[in-house]
Amino acid sequence: MHSDVRDAMRLILADNADARERLAAEIPCLDSTGARAALWEIGRDDGTVLCVLHGDRALFPSFQFRNAAVLDAVIEVVAILGGSLSDWQIAFWFVSANRWLDGGRPMDRLYNPGAVVAAARAEVDEVIG
Repeated sequence: MHSDVRDAMRLILADNADARERLAAEIPCLDSTGARAALWEIGRDDGTVLCVLHGDRALFPSFQFRNAAVLDAVIEVVAILGGSLSDWQIAFWFVSANRWLDGGRPMDRLYNPGAVVAAARAEVDEVIG
């Protein structure tokens, strides 16, 4: 591999690691125990929640839970984006400004689930089309 390509890959990997550290530090998350309790409470353990692996820990961003339930919009978005994005990419999607939400972050717009799901569909349509 050419040294310029290797240098670029190193920078990309370092930037990605920094982004993961920031997300883990800035976004409230449940650990496996807390998430398992919430999922047991609602009888759901089918992989429809958002979980990212950070080091040796599984993190479940807390924005997806309300009253011991996983928000339907999150379940739908994970299903929509899961075919083309990794779990980390989906997490970044939720916490990043989104043009289909007028620059708002999907995690902050979950009070309007239809808009968040539509933004996810638009994201997939743009990637595919």
